[in-house]
Amino acid sequence: MSGDSKPAAGHEAEKLFYTNGFSTFGFIWQLAMIVLFGLFTSYPSTELDRKGENNYPMFQDTHIMMVIGFGFLYTLLKRYAWTGVTYNYIIVVFVLQWAILCQGFWTTVMNSRTAEENSSSAWETPIPLTVDTLIYGDYVVATVLISFGALMGRLSGLQCLIMGFIETVVATANVIISLELKTYDAGGSMVIHTFGAAFGLAV
Repeated sequence: MSGDSKPAAGHEAEKLFYTNGFSTFGFIWQLAMIVLFGLFTSYPSTELDRKGENNYPMFQDTHIMMVIGFGFLYTLLKRYAWTGVTYNYIIVVFVLQWAILCQGFWTTVMNSRTAEENSSSAWETPIPLTVDTLIYGDYVVATVLISFGALMGRLSGLQCLIMGFIETVVATANVIISLELKTYDAGGSMVIHTFGAAFGLAV
């Protein structure tokens, strides 16, 4: 009996760690997002807002696909149906915020390298919060959700957040590099679908 109690106690301790770790990591992360968005982002001018209004229906469609399309897709496994839907929503919220910041960072890096003027001016420009930025964030969300499809039922909530954190950094850099190389990627078949599948299988 004593031998059976040790594995049970270890399992409970591990479960408690992942539960508390998820809550702690998520809370600290959201506070960090509030600070980072306050420091490094801004709403653009009225002229840019008007340009982005035409793309708002596209954002609606893309975002619904991330939340409902992928969410219901991950109910295909009966044993992990509720887990798939829940983690899908968590990944969408988590990655969308982080992707906007990462995309802004890598874009600034490339602009500072190619600009003819002083590179410090590129770093002084805040990341614009536009409809186009949100659409791009949803594309990165799709990449992470494709990776999650290969790992559903194998990752805890905390591990999903860690994977999303790392993959978002790499995925946004991959997109910027592809744009710099002027690669033709119809429908994001390379930077979204192929990259997401390969990353998920690698994990």
